[in-house]
Amino acid sequence: MVRVIGFIVFGVLWAGLANSQPYHFSVTQYNAQNIGLSHNTVTNLALDKSGFLWVGTIDGLNRFDGKSVKTYRHNSSDSTSISDNFIHGILVDDDGTIWVGTRDGGINKFNPRTEKFARYQYSEKIRNGFPSAPIYLFMKDREGAFWASIGAQAFGLFDPDKGSFRGVEIKDKKTGIELYSPNAVVEFKDGSFLGASFTGLYHIPSEEVEAYKSNPQKRVLTAERVDQFKGENVQNLSRVIVDELNQIWVYSQNSGNQKVPKELLSESIIQSLESGMASEHNQQLYVEKEEYLIGTSEEKGLQFINKNTGERSYQELKTGSKDFSPTALYHDPQGGIWSYSWGQGFVRLEEQTAIKLVNEDTNPEMGAPFILALEEEQGKGIWFAGAEGIRFWNEEAVNTERFQGLPKELIENQIWSLERSENGLWVVTVTNGLFYIPINGEGKPEGSARNFNPENSFINSYLIHQVFIDSRGWMWVGYEGDGLQLVKNPVGLLENEPVNVTHFNSNTGGENVIGGEKIRRIYEDRDGGIWLATMENGFTKIEVQEGQFGRISVFRHDPSNSNSVSFNDGRSIYHQNDSTFWFATYGGGITRWNPIKNEFRRFGTEQGLSNNSTYGILPDVDPDFIWISTNNGLARLHTPTLSFTAFTEEDGIQNKEFNTGAYLRLSDERVVFGGIGGFNILDTEELTTNKKEPVVQLTGIRLFNEPYNTDTSSVFEKELILPYNKNFLSFEFAALDYEKPQQNKYAYKMVGVDEQWVEAGNRTFADYPNLEPGEYNFRVKAANSYGVWNEEGIQLAVNITPPWWQTWWFRSLSGLTGLVLLVVGIRHISQRRLREQIRKMEVENRLRNERERISRDLHDHVGAQLANIISGLTLIEKYNEKKNTARSAELMNSLRGDANVTIKQLRETIWALNQNSLDLEGFVDHLKKYFKSQSALCDELQVHYHQEVEDKVTLSSTQALNVFRIIQEAAQNTLKYAGAENLDIHFSRNNGSLKVCIKDDGTFKENGQALNGGYGLGNMRKRAEELGGTLDMDKKNGTEIKLSFNL
Repeated sequence: MVRVIGFIVFGVLWAGLANSQPYHFSVTQYNAQNIGLSHNTVTNLALDKSGFLWVGTIDGLNRFDGKSVKTYRHNSSDSTSISDNFIHGILVDDDGTIWVGTRDGGINKFNPRTEKFARYQYSEKIRNGFPSAPIYLFMKDREGAFWASIGAQAFGLFDPDKGSFRGVEIKDKKTGIELYSPNAVVEFKDGSFLGASFTGLYHIPSEEVEAYKSNPQKRVLTAERVDQFKGENVQNLSRVIVDELNQIWVYSQNSGNQKVPKELLSESIIQSLESGMASEHNQQLYVEKEEYLIGTSEEKGLQFINKNTGERSYQELKTGSKDFSPTALYHDPQGGIWSYSWGQGFVRLEEQTAIKLVNEDTNPEMGAPFILALEEEQGKGIWFAGAEGIRFWNEEAVNTERFQGLPKELIENQIWSLERSENGLWVVTVTNGLFYIPINGEGKPEGSARNFNPENSFINSYLIHQVFIDSRGWMWVGYEGDGLQLVKNPVGLLENEPVNVTHFNSNTGGENVIGGEKIRRIYEDRDGGIWLATMENGFTKIEVQEGQFGRISVFRHDPSNSNSVSFNDGRSIYHQNDSTFWFATYGGGITRWNPIKNEFRRFGTEQGLSNNSTYGILPDVDPDFIWISTNNGLARLHTPTLSFTAFTEEDGIQNKEFNTGAYLRLSDERVVFGGIGGFNILDTEELTTNKKEPVVQLTGIRLFNEPYNTDTSSVFEKELILPYNKNFLSFEFAALDYEKPQQNKYAYKMVGVDEQWVEAGNRTFADYPNLEPGEYNFRVKAANSYGVWNEEGIQLAVNITPPWWQTWWFRSLSGLTGLVLLVVGIRHISQRRLREQIRKMEVENRLRNERERISRDLHDHVGAQLANIISGLTLIEKYNEKKNTARSAELMNSLRGDANVTIKQLRETIWALNQNSLDLEGFVDHLKKYFKSQSALCDELQVHYHQEVEDKVTLSSTQALNVFRIIQEAAQNTLKYAGAENLDIHFSRNNGSLKVCIKDDGTFKENGQALNGGYGLGNMRKRAEELGGTLDMDKKNGTEIKLSFNL
């Protein structure tokens, strides 16, 4: 942890390059304006175990993921929030815990999993040893013990388990003077400490350290001061390190970075040095690189100190045109270099060894930096031209040369194009035609420059734009509106010989018709074909075979056909291989053409290109890559994967805007691009490529666009379980790769929803509205700015639970219930059908029984009577034959009586069958009428009726008929065999059954004959069975017949 000293202004957008500095760093700035940092005054940086960068400010703690920050501030109503917003230091523990020292709130322990803070601070109620003072240093020694400097005079052990601090005084061994607590500490392997404080540099021997740690009563640490480092000029030390050469370096606000002379060190300090360094507790505020120590200078930015010679050089850092000074550096565990400031946020520093910048700052002699043309002077340097004539970049001398002996048209006026021939340099001016400059063996102009214009040569007009010498030595001249000319013998032109000029334009008939008149670029492909990029009509190819012109093809943009070039304003052509050409356009991005299949594919900003206004295309030393200059920086395309990497001003390029014609590939395969602010030389072979797969983290979960808060940080969340009505989810994620993080790319997929990966570009969120209940798996993968993918990425299980009516148990229960209902329904239908069949059978059976009863009644009574009548009629015939008229008349009268009886019996049967039902009262009334109609019964017997029935009794027709027949039969038997005077018929009801008792007062005469000829009693019992009842007879005191059946 480091103490922040002074108010230093710092912020980086661009870095100037001093000639003598050993390294050059490009810079990316982060502040409140572009990432939402809680405050632009940054006090500390620390990279945690998950890959997040923690940024301490004077107004809160921030977690940075490369694109945005999450801020943690003090909340007076939340005891688990950070205790104070003014951050003094950050320490990342081995287990991932983050310790935070504050100005007014003591020490905080942050749990990244729960995102809760535990506080350890001064308390008036609890004696915990904490002074009420800022935390200046918080460190963990090699044995795992925590140390803290609290205020200027309190240094000691902190016990997180007890929440206590045991402070100790530090006193000078020689003078006994109390020394200030350290702002930075180097811990040696022998257990001793080397501290940098406001009272200079001192050494605490290991014996003192161990004695203090083992003895809670020890209150003083004796230290040995480095004498020369106690004067005013070296007070206020905030940093101390030991470099790889075992040299001690300190930093003070007054004197900057200084090396401590070894002769000032005591024997005990030298012994500690020789034991080796265990750790540095000052946040790695220096960077060691080869023989250099890189630190900061308040006045000059980055400071490079040669550890051997002490020689110093600087890299100025600017924000626009303003100078600024960095507070300190931070070298993170992954090798990244950062710097932070008091007032303008923090920056990421990237060393650039492959991109050389030539502009007014790095080379003041260059003049106007607006570059339109570039050409190589092999082994010497680069010719460049633009707004202020032609100049020469001497790469060995690292300077710009002007040649005053050239015509002023070449020194002062604007230049369009440069082309090196065997012995000279061809120069196209904007207003003065074409020039030729002879060049000697030293690469210098020699002799007089010659001018070719419409008045003295073959030149059509002053509107020349491009000159090009092909592999055959032919010179092609392109115009801004006058088409194309070819001179096959330019050497003869220089020797004043007559030349044969071939003209090409779009207006003439014949064979030499090209696509457009405004020539922007002339290019020769691998097969010797000549290509033209025209401003108004796409691209033209002129085939050349054995010195003769072949077919001329035009490639235009067709708005209705995607299988065409992307735009008609052409700027550049590049032949990559047999199956691939690339075309650059101004406004339509780039187009890839496969000549074998005649297929075109377009690439613009939607595919990752920096800008759709493109100028030049050049090959990389790696044949799989190409470079494109645009109006928004340079783009490097990996052609097998079609992945773009952008290079901007933060990478050290001249400006985001480049120019037409200002691109060149050197003979050593480096590439040069020029623009409005100078030009860049890129050694693509030396270009560092980040091949490390980026760490991917889930940084946030939102539910209905509101943060979804749980007890676990989204970084550590593995499963998300939500009810069906909370299914509008958004996920935020980040690739924790800080080298051009804005160019990191993402793809995500919700397994169960998305069939394919969703290519998100640099978008760091995904929305999934209205997820159906079910189990899903959300996955994210990412690539760094160089297209290296972390294919494994991260994943989060998402379970949307269904409503109760869609749960498995409910569905199972519903299915089971349905099955039961189906079975019950089938059973019910089956039983109903069975009952119906039984009912039909019962009806049929009843009908059959009725038929049997009717047959029996008819047989027993009517049939017998009819048989008797027939027999009587036979006898009458016999009597008539014998003329026995008296006997015949007597028998006829008897038969007449039998016929009347038979009619009565038929009527009784018909009456009973016609009754659907009959109550007992009606039944008794009919019974009385019957007995009254029987004169013999009325004369011989007195019939008495008795009813002991409270409720209404209803008899069916069958029941009424059977009961009537039983009573009728019983009465007939009484009349015939009992000799009785009274007949009692008694009806009673008992528990749903009807009892009928028929009793006479006669004496039954047994004369060997059964009742009614043997049929009477049997018929009565048969009818009782049909009633479902019983019939009994008692002959002790008269004859009593008892009938009982259920109603």
